[in-house]
Amino acid sequence: MKKILSALISLIMLFSIVSVTPVMADSISGTYTFVDTCYSPELGIYVAVAKDLSSGTTPAQIYVSDNGSDWTLKKTLSQAKHFGNPNTRQVVVWWEKEQKFVLAANNKIFISDDGTTWSESTNESMVGSNTTVATNGQTLALAAGGTVKVYNSLDDTPPISSDSTAFKLVDNSAVAKTIGLTPSDPMRYAVGDQYKIWYFDAEGTKTTLTSNILAQPYDMEYVEGFNGWVMINGTAVLRILVNDETTKYNNFSAMKLSDGTDNTEKFTSVGVNSDNVVLGTASGKILIAPNDSSSLTVDVPWVIAESGNGSESNEEIRSISAINDGMFLVASKTKLFMLVNEDDKWVYYDVARDDIVLEDTRFEIPESGMYSETLEPVHYDYKGEISNDNIEKFELISDLPDGVISESVSDSSAQLVIDSKTVGGHEIKYRATTEKGKTKEFTVTVVDEDHIEIEGNDKIAIPLDGEDNEQYTYTATVIGTDGQKMNRNAEIAVVSMPDGVKFDEKTNTFTVDKDTQAGELVIKASSKVKPQNAQEKTINITKRAADKIEFVEAPDSIFIPDNAKETFTYSAKLYDQINKEMVGRKTNWSVEPKEIESMEGVSINETTGELTVDSKAVLGVISIKATDSQNTEISVQKDVKLQYTDLRMAKEDLSEFKIDTSVPVTENLNLITKGTFGSTISWRSSNEDIIKTDGTVIRPSREDKKVTITGVSKKNAASTEVKYELVVKKADNLCINGDLTEDTVQGWFPKDNTVLVLLKTMKKTF
Repeated sequence: MKKILSALISLIMLFSIVSVTPVMADSISGTYTFVDTCYSPELGIYVAVAKDLSSGTTPAQIYVSDNGSDWTLKKTLSQAKHFGNPNTRQVVVWWEKEQKFVLAANNKIFISDDGTTWSESTNESMVGSNTTVATNGQTLALAAGGTVKVYNSLDDTPPISSDSTAFKLVDNSAVAKTIGLTPSDPMRYAVGDQYKIWYFDAEGTKTTLTSNILAQPYDMEYVEGFNGWVMINGTAVLRILVNDETTKYNNFSAMKLSDGTDNTEKFTSVGVNSDNVVLGTASGKILIAPNDSSSLTVDVPWVIAESGNGSESNEEIRSISAINDGMFLVASKTKLFMLVNEDDKWVYYDVARDDIVLEDTRFEIPESGMYSETLEPVHYDYKGEISNDNIEKFELISDLPDGVISESVSDSSAQLVIDSKTVGGHEIKYRATTEKGKTKEFTVTVVDEDHIEIEGNDKIAIPLDGEDNEQYTYTATVIGTDGQKMNRNAEIAVVSMPDGVKFDEKTNTFTVDKDTQAGELVIKASSKVKPQNAQEKTINITKRAADKIEFVEAPDSIFIPDNAKETFTYSAKLYDQINKEMVGRKTNWSVEPKEIESMEGVSINETTGELTVDSKAVLGVISIKATDSQNTEISVQKDVKLQYTDLRMAKEDLSEFKIDTSVPVTENLNLITKGTFGSTISWRSSNEDIIKTDGTVIRPSREDKKVTITGVSKKNAASTEVKYELVVKKADNLCINGDLTEDTVQGWFPKDNTVLVLLKTMKKTF
């Protein structure tokens, strides 16, 4: 178990840990997902194990951090599959007594002093397939296949092991899915799967509990306040395996949350320290409650951890490890978080939020003289606060272009000087390094002019008689070598323009009136600093005229009414060459067939665009067209689908089936139950002794019978029905000239191809 039983970390160490940002330089790779974590308070080392669960061999990666911020891949194992429980979260622990990290992978145990260098255990008794590992700090427990092994040291033969028959699981096919142990004497060990739990005490006495917990467990953690182990198996019920002689589960499903709701989340991980229990869920929520039995009541709501500094947790939580009384390391599928208690509020921070920031990295070559800027990177922690891991070195790592100087101001800052004579765009590389070795490289961009862009209309419209004058303003921008706008000015000058155009050079605005001549307006924009950097633009000036028409209100599909008729509104707007609406300009409307058998029941008002559809219309596609009343070449067209309502589809489906009521029924009826449009059709019969609801006909023996059958067609909430009044013809006579005489067939003469049989039942003869 990951509960920390060693002495509390000093306040100074706590502050050191908190200030170190939990950022991983790179996200976890490919198909790997985190499965377990642990922490050594003595070494200040964090370990996270990831596996590729999609691979048959389940390779593993071991990530290590000495500050909870910068994570490094230290070891890769080609095979780390747990054959009995591939999803096990009991993979790695910190064994306090031995001051070792212990990792279970496939049928091997790996040991590490520092989390960085790992070696396979030389203790042969530790070898075993499907190994699951847990510790209480003093004792190490392994569950391998169907056996349990308990160690007091790395080198000794386990005092409790598979050599003792009592410590083997009873069932021959049983495989240990999870293992747990109590934190102190008297020791008790528990091994469990979905259907059964095996308890062992220090003397090897064994008891069992048969109980189906609905899903295979993959983690268990001892919680003293709950007097037992919390079993995690991906369900929404919190199961506590009680640590007493009753061998039972306490199931808690009435959990209340701090937002006032009832919990519906599925639990996927658990972590514990002396004060709190933390649960992770399938959706990424993190829930916290006191390490006390009151947390298993509706009176104590579980606190939902809040996001800090923009962190986002929306993946399944895979592992939770205690760091100290106010901090946990949390792993989701692909992310690592620090869960921190701040002013009695639980907040989680994404490890990837730590960053070294250089505020300005883009500098323009000055128009004249020299430009100077101090470059001073800052290290921010996962909270967005300045980290205690200060910048130790800030160094230039690339060549400088002519006209640019970089000089150190201090170990952690530099002075950048750019001469106005510098030519061209350049990238300069710097590297920042913190006291604890975190590094980040920066690219500082020196920007020169590249080209000019002119913004404004490509067309100008001359007003019509009675319309106001039109004004058009143009702007020119200097674009730098990095593709961004520069803080430099550009001038606009007129190269040529038609008569009647007026230009205000202060505002770069052109004014045209109704008397302006059509033609081309040519303007030129030039940089004030580099006049040779220039760009021309040609604008076409023409009389205002319709240029395009666009639909405003235009449904893509409409329903054919069930009865009478219905109208649908279509509208459009005309725009001129500068995309200005031509208010008052009339539009003509038309409708024509596209993919439809008949246009009966479909019409449009050519002036208003009002489309009328009545119940006679049929399914299909029509095309609605809006045309400029003064220029038929300007138009817009739209395909509109005509479709049936649910009621109409129900009626159409029922109409596919007909029964001729003029002919007596002598055979079974083939009653349909599904229509072309998907309606469900059911049937009722006034006499199911004669006609059953599936269409089976049982003809009466003595006389014709009248039967009413009703078909009900239903499409969603709409339904309709039809009734048929039918006459079912009596059954054919099989014999003639006969009277029933007890125990004889005298007087009966079978017709051709029939057989006469005397049936006796009880005291009657047939």
